[in-house]
Order: sequence, then structure tokens, then C-alpha cells
Amino acid sequence: MTRLAPIGFLLALALPAPAAAYSIASGFSEPCHEVMTAEAFDEVVLSLPTAQIVVPRGSGWRRVGRFVLETVGVDPTGLSEVEFFVLTSLLVGVRSPDTEGHAILNLESARTIHTNPDAAEQYAHGLRGLEDDGVEGDAAAVQGTRARILEEVAEADAAVRLPAEEQLFRTQLYFDFYGLIDLDVWSVAFHLGRAAHALQDSFSHTIRDEHDEFRSVLTVFNFVEAVSGTLRESRDGLPHSDAMDRCSEETAELRAAATRATGELFLAAREVFLGRDAQAVESILDAWLRYRAGCSVADEFCDNGRWLTLARRDPSEPFICAAVAAAPPGWLASQLGWVALVVMHLGWRRRAAP
Repeated sequence: MTRLAPIGFLLALALPAPAAAYSIASGFSEPCHEVMTAEAFDEVVLSLPTAQIVVPRGSGWRRVGRFVLETVGVDPTGLSEVEFFVLTSLLVGVRSPDTEGHAILNLESARTIHTNPDAAEQYAHGLRGLEDDGVEGDAAAVQGTRARILEEVAEADAAVRLPAEEQLFRTQLYFDFYGLIDLDVWSVAFHLGRAAHALQDSFSHTIRDEHDEFRSVLTVFNFVEAVSGTLRESRDGLPHSDAMDRCSEETAELRAAATRATGELFLAAREVFLGRDAQAVESILDAWLRYRAGCSVADEFCDNGRWLTLARRDPSEPFICAAVAAAPPGWLASQLGWVALVVMHLGWRRRAAP
């Protein structure tokens, strides 16, 4: 049989999908990623190599930065100009994997980002790729997420070695009711923010072991096959859970661990930037993003039953029926045509199911 039923997968890609991660700030969502990142930054800001940073000319970035910081409860008047710029860049970076410069309400861009069948794009959110099956798939997803984090840190490390003027990076940030705004950021912090996003998502998109302070990953969730309607739990893992993504009291312990891990990631990146320890980030990932085999649904993932219960609440599911019923025929046809081009480019993947 086919690994993905072609029509089901095509239609799933053609329809809106919710953001599969801790939420970021918008007119209807809480700034989970930004809050965790700002709290981690507060602990390490004086340790980052910021002396040679060139702050952009003009006041545009300051207005944007003030709005972004105040959204997460940070008073920019308590920061130096350089600290203000670095934190702004970091928060823009941690938002970017969920938006890539688009609006949160832009369903077409959200769908493209979160249902991208490229495994590397799923790893950017700490999720399984299409071919990550069984226990081996858990291990592959963890390794893939580690690789994405290391790639972003490598980008930051390359940037920090450029002349100061060349460390500025032009990106776009979306604001509700205002649209896209061009913004210069410090590329070092921008890439660190993207690395932090993947690390933080690895807490909400997995079941971790509370008995070792949430350092070990026991299983990794699956988003793209959950929404395509092809997920088989014994093969593909647990579906992504909206309940695990919420910044609620139930997930407070997990977010605290994610914030601590983010701060340690920033400190480790500093050691890399300064040339003092090239393996510092890998050491942090060994401490916070390691896979431990041997746990399963049968033993509630080694006595982590409350997290399994939470993970089973509000799982991501196919949303085709309601969306098709509400969509005008022309809209659906255009979406199917767009997805058909993507599918033709990627080619159908066929593999016998175990």
C-alpha cells in the first residue's frame, strides 16, 4: 500500500493547519516562545560578545523593538541600546520558524510552513519526519532536531566573525493590522533565536522523562501525518498535541525546563563564538536533547503517565471535511492546483507498510 494516500495527503496540504508549536505573539495567541526566550536572555545578556555590535541607524527598529519587548513584558528602558537591539533580534529570530515573515493569520503560509513534508523542516519544530517510523524514528527525529540547532548556531558563529557592519541582516516582521515591516537585526542573535525555537519545541512536541528533570526524550510526536489522516500510531508515533503546546498551568514545569535549557544554549553558544569550546553546544544538547529508548505506551513511557494523558488531549487530526464544506469551489481548485505542483516536484513516496 502507499505510505501516504495521495488524495488524502494532497488535500491535507491544501487546507489550513494550526501552528504546530508553542504559540508566538499575535492578536489571538500568547507569546510563549518570546517569553521563554526573554527570560533566558535576562540571565546571560552580559555574557554575550556584544562589544563590537553596530546598531542600525534610524528609529524604525527601536519602535518595532519597543513594541515586541513590551508584548512580552520587558521594559526596554532598563536595557542599554545594544542589549535592546540584541534582544529584539533574538525575539524576531525565535518567531521566524513559525511565520517566515508572514502573518499568523495567513493560512496559506502557515499551511506551507507546518505541513512541509521535508523532514528537515519538521525537525525545525522538534517533530518527526515522514519516514521516521517506530523507535528508530524517534531517534532519527531527535538527531534531526539536534542537527537543525547546530546548523543555526553555525550560522550565528559564521556571522559573529564578519566585520561588524556585515553582521546586520535584513528580514521582515509581520504586525497585525500593519502588514510586513522590513527590519535590520543582528544576524548572530537572529540565528540563535531560531536555534532556541527548535530546542523549545522539542519540549512541547515530545514526551520527556520528568524523573530526570525533562532531559531525556522518550518519544517524538508526528504532525504532518496526523493532519494528513495517514498516521498509524504503532508506526508513526503519537500525533502532535495542541494541549502540550499551550502555555497553561499544566505545562508550567515543562516550560521552566525549556527556559533553563534555552539559557544554557545561549551560554554554550558564547563559548563557541569566543573560540573557547567548539563542542559546547553539543554538550548542552547531550544534556537536554538526548533520546532514551526502551519506553512505550505500554508502560506509560516509563511512568510518565500524566504527560501521556496530556499528550492524548486535543491531538492534531485531519480537518478536511469542515474546511471543504466551507470553502468555495474556486478556492479549493486553486489550492489543489498549487499543491499538485508541490507533489509533482517532490514525487510520490511509496513504501509498503510494516
